[in-house]
Amino acid sequence: MSVYQRGKNWYIDFTFKGQRVRESIGPKRKTANEVIAKRKTEIAENKYLDRRKDPDPVKFHAFGKEYLQWARANKKPSSWSRELSTMRRLDNEFGEKAIQEITTWQIEKWKAKRKEAIKKPDAVIGSRKKQGRDMVEREVWYVEFTSPRGPKGRRIFETKEGAEAYLKRLQTPIRPATLNRELSLLKHMYTKAIEWGKCKENPAKKVKKLKGEVKRVWILMPDEVQKLLANCPEYLRPIVTVAVHSGMRKGELFGLKWAQVNFEQGIITLHDTKNGERRDIPMNETVKTTLKGMERKSEHVFCDEEGEAFVRMQRSFEGALKKSGIEDFRFHDLRHTFASNMVMAGEDLNTVRELLGHKDLTMTLRYAHLSPNHKTRAVNVLDRIMSQNPPQSVIPQKVVSLSR
Repeated sequence: MSVYQRGKNWYIDFTFKGQRVRESIGPKRKTANEVIAKRKTEIAENKYLDRRKDPDPVKFHAFGKEYLQWARANKKPSSWSRELSTMRRLDNEFGEKAIQEITTWQIEKWKAKRKEAIKKPDAVIGSRKKQGRDMVEREVWYVEFTSPRGPKGRRIFETKEGAEAYLKRLQTPIRPATLNRELSLLKHMYTKAIEWGKCKENPAKKVKKLKGEVKRVWILMPDEVQKLLANCPEYLRPIVTVAVHSGMRKGELFGLKWAQVNFEQGIITLHDTKNGERRDIPMNETVKTTLKGMERKSEHVFCDEEGEAFVRMQRSFEGALKKSGIEDFRFHDLRHTFASNMVMAGEDLNTVRELLGHKDLTMTLRYAHLSPNHKTRAVNVLDRIMSQNPPQSVIPQKVVSLSR
């Protein structure tokens, strides 16, 4: 609690239930000191009444739209897109409720229900005839499910086995990480609502995230990488090569321009990174050779025949994985492959952290288990240091008593 003067008037400033309260008292400091002492007593005795006007009720659905407008202007497109999808799931539960009326208990009940939820409980498998470019009809399989956007979503597969495997994935419970992302968004929505004067308290603040969230790390061994590259279409091969040898994210690769590639210094400079900081990536000979061998069709390094930057290549990548016999692998796992193989080769974690662009070691430590000898190497440093200064014999010292 504090007392301060602005102009001719004195004010008191304190926090009540997590909210900042400021009151204009008048021209005398003595009065302000008396009032703040009174407020301390009222709060301590649970007699203080917050006299501020309650904000007008706002539906969760309406506030969600305002929040997404803010997110679109202040966050990266990929973050906004992810939050849009998450917001649709939150809106299904809280959309018609006023944000001021939602309680911590209601959020706890939603969390318990969501924890047991199946990813796509209504997903079904089916097949139909499809005419190919050769004018021959073939049977294709699909999995249909309800999309968060409303209309039915559908994934097409060439084989029944592929469709059945995908259906099995959709009929498993959601992961703790999914629920924790939804809860994080809900918490931040209330943080902004309080900041914007829409409500006074954050009912999600005391709701704890689920434990047991597993950080997914799927990697390829060098022989698997070569097999994958051999099965990639011609346009996809250089993208995968650079991803494996640089650790760049998909968005960073698709946004890469020739002006960011410096062959003389052997550096790729990234400006628009996930953490908003510039990152310089050294190119090894594989990356240099790959990029120098590419035709420059436009300012974009990875682009189509018209020179437009790629925005997706999911089907081509999945096709290459299938031909290579690699299952349950995502494009982002190429980044894990880059980091993991470096750690297994003996590179220290801090160097890997810098190359990946992590702000601290927390994220990078997921790869520590791949380097079982790093602790041994650390203590072995003492052998080298101590051997330079061999132990000296200890000479007993005479103890002199100071007492008389």
